[in-house]
Amino acid sequence: LYAAVVNDSGVPMLQKSTQAGESWTTVVDSFGVYEMAYAPKTQTLYASTDTQTVYEVHVDEKRVEKLSKVDPAISPGETGRRNELFDLEAGPEGMLYAGLGAGAYRSTDGGETWSECANEKLTATSEDPRDAQLGIPDVRDLLVTSDGIVIAATWNGVYRSTTDCQSWNRVIGPGGAEDL
Repeated sequence: LYAAVVNDSGVPMLQKSTQAGESWTTVVDSFGVYEMAYAPKTQTLYASTDTQTVYEVHVDEKRVEKLSKVDPAISPGETGRRNELFDLEAGPEGMLYAGLGAGAYRSTDGGETWSECANEKLTATSEDPRDAQLGIPDVRDLLVTSDGIVIAATWNGVYRSTTDCQSWNRVIGPGGAEDL
């Protein structure tokens, strides 16, 4: 069990409990964690500390190793939620998945490199110009089942993929979903 906390002095840290939350030890000081994912197959803990940078946490050595940045193709000058990393998940075969405002991304090499999923399938369209947000995948949360099914909560509903996020079927929506 891992927790991203801030101590009384305002210092962010990553802590671990091996007694179901009864007691805690510090793994890394001064390490502000935004999202975490644990890959059981490789027994690896991954964490993101800002909008897109992913780290491997070496728990026994109490250190972190910067892996890479999930870097969506964003137009110059475009900012905001499109490049924010909302979720980080590990799949059963060691795959990593990241949910960003710009869509879903996956890594097959433990976070060293990232590729875009079939994000065009996660966008909805509307004839109403007030619904411009619907054209953005905006993946707020991901869930990866033990048999590799990927489920995405998006601004446009909930989507399910049985093809390692290479195709999606909307299962709930339209309408926004925040959490799975």
